[in-house]
Amino acid sequence: MLAVTSRAYPAALVLLTTIHGVASRLANERAEQRAAADDGVEADKDGGDAGAERKDRPKAARGRDNSRKSFHTEMIYPAGSHCDSNPLHVVCCNDTCSFTWTGAEHINQDIFECRTCGLTGSLCCCTECARVCHKGHDCKLKHTSPTAYCDCWEKCKCKALVAGQQDARFNLLCRLVTETQLVELPNARYVTQPQKQGKPATIERKMWDSILI
Repeated sequence: MLAVTSRAYPAALVLLTTIHGVASRLANERAEQRAAADDGVEADKDGGDAGAERKDRPKAARGRDNSRKSFHTEMIYPAGSHCDSNPLHVVCCNDTCSFTWTGAEHINQDIFECRTCGLTGSLCCCTECARVCHKGHDCKLKHTSPTAYCDCWEKCKCKALVAGQQDARFNLLCRLVTETQLVELPNARYVTQPQKQGKPATIERKMWDSILI
């Protein structure tokens, strides 16, 4: 979802609500088709079994819910998309550029160079910008002294300088976990979770833990 990548979380919530409605309608249509097919099979039997029919109702409800989540997931994260483009992964990792809180002060942090954008030599970018602004570029961790500030904004239109509305972000995170199957899908590191290093990630870990409890 472009709205997630752009940190337009209120817009992402509106889109998610619309997608939820479409997915629910598609799931209900599929359930009705299956029910009609099952009724046809039962009609060929001698009256059927009312007890068995009642027993199958919870199973049908679970099937409808799984279908809705499947449709939901496919619409916001189509098959074949890059594993790190998973909206749940993106919303978990969407910290702000470290320059927003360090300014021109050199601090200890992981720094990256991006040959695609010319961030080489004394220029570098922070972890967040490497993940967001330079995703898919020739961007690698620098093995020089990690004391620096992020230069991303000097060389390109930095996408990580704006945090977005954090209440809407938390709401979106909760809904992506509970209403979709995105949490079951791996990213490039095989697991969806907030980043574990960096000052802003402390808030994300608390957000994540509160959902899983």
